[in-house]
Amino acid sequence: VNNIPTAGATRKTRHMFCFLALMLVILFPMSALANDIIGEIKRVKGTATVSREGVSKPLKATQGMLLFLHDQLKTGPDSRLRLVFKDGSYMTMGEKADLRLDEFEFDAKKEERKAEFSVAVGKFKVFAKDLMKFKKKAFNIKTPTAVIGVRGTVYLVWVVDKTITKVVCFQGALDVRNQFDPSQYINLTKGLATDVIKNLPPSKPVS
Repeated sequence: VNNIPTAGATRKTRHMFCFLALMLVILFPMSALANDIIGEIKRVKGTATVSREGVSKPLKATQGMLLFLHDQLKTGPDSRLRLVFKDGSYMTMGEKADLRLDEFEFDAKKEERKAEFSVAVGKFKVFAKDLMKFKKKAFNIKTPTAVIGVRGTVYLVWVVDKTITKVVCFQGALDVRNQFDPSQYINLTKGLATDVIKNLPPSKPVS
């Protein structure tokens, strides 16, 4: 008879079980999400939004907000965003810009980085950190007309509209390709610029 649990003990056990179950539900998704954190918003000027998978409405962009894989960021008129990524690279978005964080893998131990972002419209200044000792360090920006590939450099991407992208190299070197025919490409070095117009090879670099 002494081994039969009382009603109070049974309720206490049931409450403890429910609490543990709730903690598992909360903690396991958060652990999974932590693996998808790829950076943060370092600075905000004006207005900007972040559209996130699993969230019904766009979120207001705020300083210190964490960035997740597949986030889509948009800036309003006269607005700016400064983004910093886990590998030490950073990006500044100009006004009325649209960016999607498609792919980002960074493993310091394996010495590997692979980043791929899509730019729909707007101006972006990019500093892709040069991870000199890394075996893999791809950092690609895709626009409606171009693919810009770098390992480490500073450059400007301006997607004027769906038919033209302007690229300026400030430091290092870029591999600029036509989106529709990757065999059409040029190497862009410091102080040079090119235009990539839909269905045409990148224009001859100009100072």
